[in-house]
Amino acid sequence: MPDYIRVLENAIQFGDPVLLQNVQEEIDPSLNPVLDKSLTRIGGRLLLKLGDKESEYNPEFRFYITTKLSNRHFLQRPPQLPPLSRSRLLNEASGSLLDDAPLVNTLQASKVTASKVSEQLESSEQAELKINSA
Repeated sequence: MPDYIRVLENAIQFGDPVLLQNVQEEIDPSLNPVLDKSLTRIGGRLLLKLGDKESEYNPEFRFYITTKLSNRHFLQRPPQLPPLSRSRLLNEASGSLLDDAPLVNTLQASKVTASKVSEQLESSEQAELKINSA
């Protein structure tokens, strides 16, 4: 296990800030849970799985990334409902789905979010084309 993963685990647990400097075009995939903030709640504790180890997550933790690249381009990740939330939403619906106001409201909000994500994705693709042609 690389040393920076151990440093990151300690910072996550104790709420310390971490600065990752001189990042190139690709970031180590092992950092995805931190970047995605993939937290799970077990018994009132927030946990973040980094590699094969789960660390207790301190909300004071901050992760900063810097680069010297002039044409840095970071794609925005679209927000998604976790799979459990989607299935729970449909399982909790009772009677006619169209009469279930919370379900209809959630689906309408999801439609708006999907539309915004599509617009952002199109904008990101246009920006990427512009950057690549520069």
